Amino acid sequence: MNTNDSNSSEKILVNDYLQECNGLLKSGFNKTRVKDFTKKYLDRQLYGPKLSKSFDPSILKSLRDRSALEVQNLILNGQVSYAEVVEQYHQIKVNHKNANCWLTWSRFEEPLKRAKELDSELQGLGPEKMKEKYPLLGFVMSIKDCIYAKDTPNTGGLFINLDRVATEDPEMIKALKNKGAVFTSKGNVPQMLFAFESDNNLFGEAVHELDKTRTVGGSTGGDSAMVSFGYTNCAMGSDIGGSLRIPALFNGICSLKPTSRRLSTQAQPNFFSRNFGSDQLNPQKVVSAEDKQFIIPVTVGPLAKKVEDLEVMMKVMLEDQN
Repeated sequence: MNTNDSNSSEKILVNDYLQECNGLLKSGFNKTRVKDFTKKYLDRQLYGPKLSKSFDPSILKSLRDRSALEVQNLILNGQVSYAEVVEQYHQIKVNHKNANCWLTWSRFEEPLKRAKELDSELQGLGPEKMKEKYPLLGFVMSIKDCIYAKDTPNTGGLFINLDRVATEDPEMIKALKNKGAVFTSKGNVPQMLFAFESDNNLFGEAVHELDKTRTVGGSTGGDSAMVSFGYTNCAMGSDIGGSLRIPALFNGICSLKPTSRRLSTQAQPNFFSRNFGSDQLNPQKVVSAEDKQFIIPVTVGPLAKKVEDLEVMMKVMLEDQN
């Protein structure tokens, strides 16, 4: 199914979301109504897709513990298809039922379609050629709520931004996808990203899997937890004062804060220069160096289970800057 088709199930879901969201915004903030609303649409994303039953438990049962490159090797060696990997990661999310409020948005149709395209395209190629062409093959990615991604909300944990749905991917996200990564999830953040835990009135508090009295950290908290406990195997977040490094530490994974302005900031929204209520955003606008929101420079950066995964992701991101 063509996910660019206006009749695709994910496009219908986004249109329904925006229509209902606009009514919610006009009626004003009510914490219970907002949480019921976000849960309703997350349930549609999680439980709507029909999964195949062709999983091989002997290969996929430990998928949640594997690094991105370990998953890639399964695909390269023909032990599992990329489509099966995408389906299994979705099943992990469904089985866990988002109990800890890590997940804010889930995608299935578009990443599965892309995975099937890659499975077909790579038939007959040897592992080395496959890896050379698609170094991020097998990288199943989540993206921080505040980073633009097509047909997903970018709220920053703010009620007024519920309808802030990007109409296209920024160039950096496109580059990651073009090299084989698939984007399946968006992760929870603190309100305005201004905290070392991830808690807001839209999606709730992201607590730790091993101890519900503790936080997963912030501000890239939801994504760090999802990587650590197997919703995804890598993520894209952002950092000013520890927003990549702190949650990585709290969840036992790896992250890298690149030197500020080494990577483009175009994927990061500016919460202070928006005509609120508009759902027509252009994520391609590059943030000016004079923008006072970024007087302390922000940078995007990767998270993953192992340092080797970060190295591969950074190479792709840096190549995109050249």
